[in-house]
Amino acid sequence: MMPPSPVDEAERLHALRAYEVLDTPPEEAFDRVTHLAARIFGVPISLVSLVEEDRQFFKACVGLDVNETPRSVSFCAHAILDDGVMVVEDAHEDPRFADNPVVTGAPHVRFYAGAPLEVRPGVRFGTLCIIDRVPRRFNDADREMLKDLAAVVVDALSLRKEVLERREVEATLRASERKSQALLRGIPDALFRLDRSGRCLDVSASRDHAVMPVLGDPVGRTLQEVLPSAPAHRAIHHLERAFDTGEITRFEYNYNRPDKACYFEVRFLRESDATALAVVRDITALRLRERELEQANRKLRALTENIPGVIYQFQLALDGSMSFPYVSPAIEAILGLTPDTLRQDARVAMDRIHAEDRPSLYEGLRTSAEHLTPFRWEGRLRKEHEIRWVHVASVPSRMTDGTTMWNGVMTDVTQQKHDAERLEEALRKERELVELRTRFIAMASHEFRTPLAMIRSSAQIAQRLHRFDSAKTEKHLDRIQEGVGEMTELLEGVLTLGRSNAGKMAFQPQQVNLPMLLDAIVRDVHQGIGRAHRLEVSACNTPDGLVVDPNHVRLVLGNFLANAVKYSEPGTTVTLRCDHDDTHVRFSVTDQGMGIPEADLPHLFESFYRSSQVQTIQGTGLGLAIAQQSAELHGGTLRLESQLGQGTTAIFEIPCLSAASCAKGGQAHRPSEPA
Repeated sequence: MMPPSPVDEAERLHALRAYEVLDTPPEEAFDRVTHLAARIFGVPISLVSLVEEDRQFFKACVGLDVNETPRSVSFCAHAILDDGVMVVEDAHEDPRFADNPVVTGAPHVRFYAGAPLEVRPGVRFGTLCIIDRVPRRFNDADREMLKDLAAVVVDALSLRKEVLERREVEATLRASERKSQALLRGIPDALFRLDRSGRCLDVSASRDHAVMPVLGDPVGRTLQEVLPSAPAHRAIHHLERAFDTGEITRFEYNYNRPDKACYFEVRFLRESDATALAVVRDITALRLRERELEQANRKLRALTENIPGVIYQFQLALDGSMSFPYVSPAIEAILGLTPDTLRQDARVAMDRIHAEDRPSLYEGLRTSAEHLTPFRWEGRLRKEHEIRWVHVASVPSRMTDGTTMWNGVMTDVTQQKHDAERLEEALRKERELVELRTRFIAMASHEFRTPLAMIRSSAQIAQRLHRFDSAKTEKHLDRIQEGVGEMTELLEGVLTLGRSNAGKMAFQPQQVNLPMLLDAIVRDVHQGIGRAHRLEVSACNTPDGLVVDPNHVRLVLGNFLANAVKYSEPGTTVTLRCDHDDTHVRFSVTDQGMGIPEADLPHLFESFYRSSQVQTIQGTGLGLAIAQQSAELHGGTLRLESQLGQGTTAIFEIPCLSAASCAKGGQAHRPSEPA
């Protein structure tokens, strides 16, 4: 849609051309604002656009390689119709721009926000605008920020015009000085003719000139009489130089009036051997404008330095050398390096990048430089002895000498990373707890239901038979005891596991006779499961004076032997072996049973976990989990080695501690106590 023209278009165009800014080269004052706008809002394109009669000229440009486009496709021509910020969050959805060539084609504009450059009420030259290739939201705070930046551009335009006007005046003055040996050499503000002693001979100035109230009536009076001592001394010095050298000498003098401070520029030039001219110019307005500009620059610096994160410029030359033309002071909090250090040598920053993250950084920079696409990177930096996570976002541009310049923001995301890790750990523990609860419920519902059903049916049968058949009654009473035993075993296992997890399992290491302990464990197994299997003990290489907790060793090896018998055929051999070296004792139980699927091996030490192929065999899934806790109390480890159809070897390995080493402080580590 062709944008309409403002009602005061002729006046607007006349004022724009009077600023003499159209078709001029880039200038730092405007380039800095567009770069800053691109960094603040994270957009690839930022422009200072001046809308002419049939085109829009880009005084400053980030992200485009052209300096003007037709007014017929201009978003900014719409934005200057009103004094507010114009926002187009999605050009595809806006009937004014949906079929615009810069929307349907390069540069593929989707988002636009433009703040008018209003040089005086109702006169808008163009906009400071930002553009993105994806739809965006733009809140009230964003609008105010863009308006503030646009005000900086307006100030720069006004200051530029004043500077041009001053240059024109100075050029005129220099031309006049060439034509006239006396008066035409100075600016005709206030003109005083002086003799060699500094006495005023005559004055050419109106009474309302700003300098006259300072001097009063100077005719017939010397510089020492009309000026305070310090400026009078300086004035005499410059007057004498003008007489001696014939050059125009210059100095500034400021005077504090009750209502304001006044600033004057004084030029002395020799008129003859006896007289000189003093041309006094009121530069108060200029100094005030300079002060305002400095205040604007301070605000801009404060804005740059207080934005969260680090604002930076990073430059990559064709020869591969790197530099940081600008880095905000916030870099010191992240890297521990000052901006001056980084400006002198960019390599110190690269040296702080974690070695594992450097390849992704360099590859990202290479791709961004090659295609001039936005650069995004997240990685780790070393700050002295700590690691910091940072997120980097920047937009590249190609310089005239072929180097690539990125303007971007670096943000410290260390806390967010730690929060995410803690959240992930909490979620993992919650998942484990849910899985454990599910396993327990499934196991308990199955393992309690079977013995309870057996107890109930056996009790009912025994109740009917106890008067007639004592043998059958005895059989059913045995089944009741068996069921009660299974339930007791399950409950005892759950309670033991609970005590272990709470760090309340008793651990009482003592010197033991290992062969006797192993024989006792084998007898316990025989009593519990009968003699349907051959149990062989190979402990010919046992250490003397071994210190262990015999109850925990019984628990671990008893569980190994019970599992070996339970999951192997009657008549097969189960072997218990003990070996040791200078540092460890190794117990192993080997069976000739069904073996364990490889996928189940990593999970068998988890509470309530049972192998997929033994679901029909009585068991709780707690034995190995409890045995693992007993092993850890000794500072030892458990592991399983198995092949399907060939059997399993369960291994229990603990540090080889003697009574003497325990007396010297060599006690095994307990997880529930500080190591």
